[in-house]
Amino acid sequence: MDNADPKIHEAIGFFEQMLQTMPGDRTSLEFLSVAYEQVGQSEKRRDCLIRLADCLLHEKDFDNAQVIAGYLSAFSDYRPAREAVERVANEIQGPIIQAQAPREPRWQGASARAAAHAVSDTVQDAGGELHALSRSAAAAEMDLVWLWK
Repeated sequence: MDNADPKIHEAIGFFEQMLQTMPGDRTSLEFLSVAYEQVGQSEKRRDCLIRLADCLLHEKDFDNAQVIAGYLSAFSDYRPAREAVERVANEIQGPIIQAQAPREPRWQGASARAAAHAVSDTVQDAGGELHALSRSAAAAEMDLVWLWK
């Protein structure tokens, strides 16, 4: 197993149950993606990130969908992860085209792989701030779970 705080495992169980009743719950998906990383469950994290990317696209939160696609680009050997990155790239292409008109769109004619690299570069440009933000958000959500419990 791992030496993570037992509270993390309890919180994971709580949020997994939440997803059973509300499969597209953004808060649960965000928390679980960070918690799975902390406990070393990379396959569960990857699958959670895929679901989170779709959730963010559904909510039209393109900025955060790009961030998640950047994380998913690390799983390029897994077809569903590649497809999620492609969905993000295809979905945000429209808003980018509108925002940059009449200039050439950022990903016009680019392959999904090139789009994934561009998304990944965006995430890397942000540095460690995003990871720190995710961890602090997860800690706040865990505190909230314990308050509810």
